[in-house]
Amino acid sequence: MISTHFCAFNQSDPQVIWEGFKKKIDYEEAMTGREFCELLEIDYDTIVEMRQQDTEENVMYFVTELLKIKQVRQIIENILQ
Repeated sequence: MISTHFCAFNQSDPQVIWEGFKKKIDYEEAMTGREFCELLEIDYDTIVEMRQQDTEENVMYFVTELLKIKQVRQIIENILQ
């Protein structure tokens, strides 16, 4: 049997996921990250920990890329003055 689910990995409440989809999916289709990991038999907590370790590097990359956009850089410079 095949079923469709919509996973919001960081959300722990299927009600919030369902409402986030404006209730346009069936409630049963809302899936948390923990449920997804259980389905795949992988450790949710390990994945979360690994993602947290990458956070600082990801933020630095994101900001660096934003600053390459001339208009964004000008806005940021204006805010900082």
